[in-house]
Amino acid sequence: MTTSASEVWSLLAAPSFSPTYPPPRDSSTLQVLGDTAIIYGGTSAQRIFNDTWLFDLVAESWTQVPAHQTNPGARFDHVSVAHASAQELVVFGGTLYAPGTSADGYVQMNDVWVFSLQHRVWTPVVYSSQAALPKTRSEATAVVTGDGSAMVVSGGVTVPDNASLYSYPIDFNDVWAMDLTTHTWTELTTSAASPQPAARFSHAASTITVDGVEHLVIFSGRHILVNGWTILSDAWMLPLNSTEPRVWTLLTSSHSLERMFTSAVTVHGNIWFFGGLDYVSDSSMAVFADTIVGDVDHATRAVTFYADAPTAASPSERYGHRMAVWRDNVLLFGGQDRTYLGDLWLRNTSVLPKSLFHPVLPSADYALWDLSTLFLAMLSGFVAVCLGFGYMLYRKLHRHSRGGEPGAPVRPRGLSTDEIAQFELVPFEPTVHGSADDVCPICLVDFAVGERLRQLSCGHLFHPQCIDEWLHKNFTCPMCKRDLAQPTDTPPTADAP
Repeated sequence: MTTSASEVWSLLAAPSFSPTYPPPRDSSTLQVLGDTAIIYGGTSAQRIFNDTWLFDLVAESWTQVPAHQTNPGARFDHVSVAHASAQELVVFGGTLYAPGTSADGYVQMNDVWVFSLQHRVWTPVVYSSQAALPKTRSEATAVVTGDGSAMVVSGGVTVPDNASLYSYPIDFNDVWAMDLTTHTWTELTTSAASPQPAARFSHAASTITVDGVEHLVIFSGRHILVNGWTILSDAWMLPLNSTEPRVWTLLTSSHSLERMFTSAVTVHGNIWFFGGLDYVSDSSMAVFADTIVGDVDHATRAVTFYADAPTAASPSERYGHRMAVWRDNVLLFGGQDRTYLGDLWLRNTSVLPKSLFHPVLPSADYALWDLSTLFLAMLSGFVAVCLGFGYMLYRKLHRHSRGGEPGAPVRPRGLSTDEIAQFELVPFEPTVHGSADDVCPICLVDFAVGERLRQLSCGHLFHPQCIDEWLHKNFTCPMCKRDLAQPTDTPPTADAP
């Protein structure tokens, strides 16, 4: 199929197009091998899927792989990459629904499955008990390296074993690489001097090449707090194939992209996003339908976002969708808004958004949700299948406000100006602070002798202008992740009645 420059978005397939069609869903996979798009798994209001579908992007037709064959099972919130040279889809982790395996039938996984497009069969990767593996997780991200040799997995969230209603989930900020030929895992550790992004899940990730070095880039997502979670608005990049020790770099931006449940892919150095969720007030969230492109300045390590507003000829607002690349254009499948979606779209990337991105205020262009309505929709798939598990996740992942509607998350926005001012300004003295602390971890500019620096309670030093901006949006030190805010509640223990 070819797309003219005037056709920015093209609808390739929808449930009404053919009687042979995958049911609408979110939290599935979308990968492309040659001219074939592959969908596996996901969830809807009534079902957790274990089906595999192939879409011929030239003939524009769907084919289902026979359902009786061995497969990874009914799962959602898994991640995947396309192993192009072997014509294989590789799937990692997620949440498996397998009645009888646990009290509620749900199990978080860290297994790997491989689907051969040539033979149309699934095969599990078998590891020894001594093999190094990432921990079980859901809502992580995965990217394939530019040479097609490895799958890189970052972040995610896990519910502890034997969790109760009063247990807290754990999010990750680790990065793992799996060799797509040998299927061996290696954790990509960083230099001791590297700042560390907040642990996160429900985030977006892709890759870019800067000065000849391929980098993993992660954007926004959710982060677990002591008694709830918050939506992040930051962007970080990590070198994947550098010979130097790995160091995370914080990307700056005049307008940050604060979203969760969005998706990202890279085409010709531009990072493409679509839709997602964010707060627009203390009592409501918006589901977006904007097309966004991030352009990273290699010299300044700044990212500029450009956006196209939705039109009648573009995909509707959604979150939990998946994106992939076909012939240097963007594919988008599924997701949900107030209903689950099963449409497949193609975006012509030769037409770039030109308007600078600005955080969107409530308008008729976006679907506004009351928080209680939104989270009921987000958890409808869980509740329909197993009310107990849905309630447990609701308690774990969605903050309870003592002063508001039960179950409504309260959005923390970081520290106030007065709270930040409590961290004193101290003159930089190399003989006191040591040579290891002579560079601002955020901007990487050397400190000058006598320069007044902001010293956090953990002892780390920063330029005030650098750390103050960070603390207005975050509670933690970017170096050691110590929580700098006074706790507002005492978390219940796992043994609490």
